[in-house]
Amino acid sequence: MSRLWKDARFLRISLVPYFRCGERDRATSTEIEIDRIHMSSKHSSKQTFEARRSAGSSHRQIHQVPLPFTPLIGRQHEVQQVCTLLMNPEVRLLTVTGPGGIGKTRLALQVALDVQHTFPDGYCFVPLAHIDTPQQAVLTIAQSLGLSETRKRLQFEHLKSFLRDKHLLLLLDNFEQVLAAAALLPELLSACPTLKILVTSRAVLRVQGEYEFLVPPLAVPDLHHLPKYETIEQFGAVMLFKQRARAIQPDFQVTEENAAIIAAICARLDGLPLAIELAAAYSKLLPPRELLSRLEKPLDVLTRGGPDAPVRQQTLRNTISWSYELLSTEEQRVFRRLSVFAGGCTLEAAEVVCTAPGDVTMPVMHVVASLLDKSLLQPAKQESDEWHFQMLETIREYGLERLEEYGELEVTRRAHATYYLALAEQAEPALLDMKQKEWLERVERERDNLWAALHWLVECNETEAALRLAGALGWFWFLRGFVSEGRSFLEHALPPSGEGDTSVSPQVRAKAYNIAGWLALWQLDVERATVLLEESLELSRKSGAKQAMAYALNLLGTIEDTHRGNYAAGNALFEESLRLYREVGDRKGIATVLMTLGIQAHFRGDFAGVHELCGESLTLFRASGDPWNIALVLHMLGWASYCEGAYAAARRLSEESVALFRRLGNPGFTAQVLTILACEVAALGEETRAASFLEEALTLGKQGESREDMARTLCASGRLALRQGNLIQARALYEEGLTALMEPGRATKLPSRATWVLASCLEGLGEIALNQGQAAWTVRLFAAADTLRVFGAFRNPVGIEQPFYEHTLAEARTQLGEETFAVLWTEGQAMTPEEALAAEEHERVNADSPLTVSTESPSPSFGGLTAREVEVLRLLATGLTNKQIAAHLRISPKTINIHVNSIYKKLEITSRSAATRYAIEHHLV
Repeated sequence: MSRLWKDARFLRISLVPYFRCGERDRATSTEIEIDRIHMSSKHSSKQTFEARRSAGSSHRQIHQVPLPFTPLIGRQHEVQQVCTLLMNPEVRLLTVTGPGGIGKTRLALQVALDVQHTFPDGYCFVPLAHIDTPQQAVLTIAQSLGLSETRKRLQFEHLKSFLRDKHLLLLLDNFEQVLAAAALLPELLSACPTLKILVTSRAVLRVQGEYEFLVPPLAVPDLHHLPKYETIEQFGAVMLFKQRARAIQPDFQVTEENAAIIAAICARLDGLPLAIELAAAYSKLLPPRELLSRLEKPLDVLTRGGPDAPVRQQTLRNTISWSYELLSTEEQRVFRRLSVFAGGCTLEAAEVVCTAPGDVTMPVMHVVASLLDKSLLQPAKQESDEWHFQMLETIREYGLERLEEYGELEVTRRAHATYYLALAEQAEPALLDMKQKEWLERVERERDNLWAALHWLVECNETEAALRLAGALGWFWFLRGFVSEGRSFLEHALPPSGEGDTSVSPQVRAKAYNIAGWLALWQLDVERATVLLEESLELSRKSGAKQAMAYALNLLGTIEDTHRGNYAAGNALFEESLRLYREVGDRKGIATVLMTLGIQAHFRGDFAGVHELCGESLTLFRASGDPWNIALVLHMLGWASYCEGAYAAARRLSEESVALFRRLGNPGFTAQVLTILACEVAALGEETRAASFLEEALTLGKQGESREDMARTLCASGRLALRQGNLIQARALYEEGLTALMEPGRATKLPSRATWVLASCLEGLGEIALNQGQAAWTVRLFAAADTLRVFGAFRNPVGIEQPFYEHTLAEARTQLGEETFAVLWTEGQAMTPEEALAAEEHERVNADSPLTVSTESPSPSFGGLTAREVEVLRLLATGLTNKQIAAHLRISPKTINIHVNSIYKKLEITSRSAATRYAIEHHLV
């Protein structure tokens, strides 16, 4: 009986509170009557289990659950879910699973307390953390219920007998230690019809009748879209950090200054309660910002668990090691290699990468399933037919440590990079066909892995593979709006200009320079784009790579024609590009150059040329089955037809285009086509449908965070409101469109695809001004717009709405007289858009006096600011907001915004503090 005595003594100790919030809050102990168990050693061998009863009682309730010292934080939803499951008559065995430190025990304790009223015979907590055999498990359950025994072979039978008529909840904690005993539970439940069992375990039991509840991490804020700090404080992970920090430092608060940092700490720790508690233990020593910086290696930091916690929970590393050591050798090997994946992976990726060294004998699928069952992998949200699973970052870090310790890190990373290079090159052509949406989503899911592979290849000087991978991702970066990231990586990976690198083929380098140049051009970094494309062109000429040459020439032609106004030079580059594509028989390349030429013709007003060039391009694209470019060419053809007044034909083309872009799942280009389609149906008298299209286009533009898309749609919405006679709404929409485009210095860099929007907004405001008796301002606005439309030898007529345009100018000329009109037109042509907008105030000042045909002269002593801008600058420097300045000057806040942007541009500054400093230095305040 010495063993029984030791077991009973241990049981008393084990019930001393291990239960810290998150996994083990301190709890009170329900004593096991050691003396009664000790006395059982003196009884005969015929004795079996007995339920201890109070004197004179034939029945007693069991209430043996440790009472937590602290409240359960951030788990209200999970408690309700588990309670609901337990109340379901069909659920009699419920396993609460999750990785170590996730808070399984604490959650289960709360559930037991919340549902106790539904179990007339009570509830009983059984700790199994230090039990490793089924026999010990049965003994511990019996002892926890207050039973004693002598004959071990009869233990389980008499345990069933004791529980047979009990309506009781049995809470078995840390069952992962004794999974071999799991088969006894269905037998016990079968014999005891009103018994329910709630299990906590890092691994599912995989027995008949089991229901599983996976405990998720505590909720953490989205670091990319942080809410206000008051809202941040309501997230479960942040609430727990605050509560634990205040236990150490009573005056600790979540403030506007530290809220984002605390959110980042919680996100870095995966919302894992134990990790958050261990991090909060440093609150007295480290401020949040410094703590976050040290958590780059959380396993080395989170080591300050309390002495009353189990050893496995005194450090985060110990907690994960506990689970790792329970794995088989094969499971450990696959677990280590899976840690190489960033953000999770598919089963296919796991199979390829984990088996690359050739020493995995079990099917990886079976090992992955086991790791999922044991909570070392988590199923990710399924967004396709292919399952995705991932590790918590803290667990992944542990796996990487073990991977390096076993000398497997380099070979596994190489296998990882090889797999994702192949995936990217498989995705590249699919990103422009009818599977574009599917592949964009797939590449998006693998974005973290692709970045990890790219960085590893660069670190290992695997330059050719790195550039192949980066080049294959060009369209993904463009379509998903990661242009800056793509450019940054490409330029980091590319060897310096002019340096020979024999380890990288000229074809790979040329393609990388082409992709980098294209992305730079899209961001209007024309000079850098030119350098990159010329580098590609030189490499391609030397290697005789005609397709790469043609690609670079086409983009260089766009730069000369569209951005520099050099039509002749641009046309020569286009012709050379077209010739090279024809020499190699690249029909898609030929179609691309023809489409580019058609787009240039469109913005020069050569709509017949658009039909000729884009018509031929459409035929070639249809033959090659390229839905992306088919949609784009249809859009240009529809837009050209609209500009010619062929509204019905335009509508048919645009409807086909928008249907394709919808199927491709591209919101940005869908928004562009919807805007033009709205103009077409409005011209056909369907104004309600036009408004609906514009509303959808604006929503899509906002989703893509494209200022150009939003400005284009706002301009079209302003025009619709203007034609409906709603001048106030029209003005607001035009001004909002201008604000979207007129960031400091932005208007002068806009390409022809966007300058027409700026010009059209100014013309729309000019038409409104004429309706309000401000003819002089109308002329200045139209003249400033005309300057924007003239580029080189051509004038861009896109967006000019006849006959309203000519009618407005004719009416203004009649009101002002020819001479005054001519003077105002000359003045307006010399104005920037900001100055033309500000001219409204000058006309108001002179409204009651004879018309003065002069504008405010810039002040040479104050950086060329107008008198009104100097006045705005003075008020800004006193600390007034734009709204307060507008109220003081009795003008609209949007006009003040325009003045402020103009001030920033002229003074070459970017902030209110810099503006205030300028005002003080020049004695304006």
